[in-house]
Amino acid sequence: MDAGAQTIAGVTVNWQAPAGCGSEGEVHARLAQALGPDWSHPSQVAATALLERRDRSWRLEFSASVDGTISRRDLDVDSCEAAVVATALFTLLAVAPGMVEKLDVSVLDAPIDAAPPEIAPQATEAAPPPVVDDEVQAPSSVASPPSARAPGIATTAGVAGVIQTGLIADVTAGLEAMLNVHTQWLRLGARGQWFPAQSAELGGGPSVEMSLLGTGLEGGLLLHEERFIWGPFLGIGANFATGKAVGTTAPRSGDTSWIAISAGFGLDWPLSERWTLSATGGAVTPLHRPVFSISGLGPVHRPDPIEAKAGLGVSFELVSRN
Repeated sequence: MDAGAQTIAGVTVNWQAPAGCGSEGEVHARLAQALGPDWSHPSQVAATALLERRDRSWRLEFSASVDGTISRRDLDVDSCEAAVVATALFTLLAVAPGMVEKLDVSVLDAPIDAAPPEIAPQATEAAPPPVVDDEVQAPSSVASPPSARAPGIATTAGVAGVIQTGLIADVTAGLEAMLNVHTQWLRLGARGQWFPAQSAELGGGPSVEMSLLGTGLEGGLLLHEERFIWGPFLGIGANFATGKAVGTTAPRSGDTSWIAISAGFGLDWPLSERWTLSATGGAVTPLHRPVFSISGLGPVHRPDPIEAKAGLGVSFELVSRN
């Protein structure tokens, strides 16, 4: 058992959580800080903590059996560490309710190697807690920023500012709108983009204004960290470019289209339960490279073999279903 192999005699904790997210040993270590390493319960106590991801948080479902009395508590927490502290607190409430009033429970959130505080002797005559089946508020001492996305399906809409190379100018700025469907580990979405008219000189003669509309589909993996979500994505889309000559006596225009594939990485920072800040970066490769020509002027543009693209935007969760 980790966390210094500290245990409380007579108390077992069945910790059920994703790998690397807390442990039974950490719960016992925090109980030992509160109760002292020599404390023991006169009968067997069996506690179970089930931790699952929910919408940008964790859901802790706790139950404890003490002398035939079962207590249950559900709690939304923001991190694995907060779940460990809450489990230690709920276990303490189950095994030693008389001590809670005499104990500064902030010791449960102290570093594990901290010395246990001086506390009054256990009130052995205290009655066990009644059966509880409720939801409680997270202790303020363990609050943290919003965490990763939960199991279930969520639909989000967003907008971003984007820049891309390889269009009529060296670097062109535009806007992109997205509609995505998320599971815990996957993202599928549709996007539309608009690059307003940009002008370029044609060898000292007339100039050309060119604008672009694009649409496409993307899919990617979602890898969860404590504070953010990141992952690779792949996409395919269609681009439609239009242009016109400027500085000529007769109106001249043209248009073209092409299909391109894209690949890159995305990074999401949850700002609240529904708002997320997102950054993306990657490359766009045309599957074919048509020459864009304008009547009377000849070729004026051709997509680059590889184009760089980056974006920064926000998204809002429209619907969530667990």
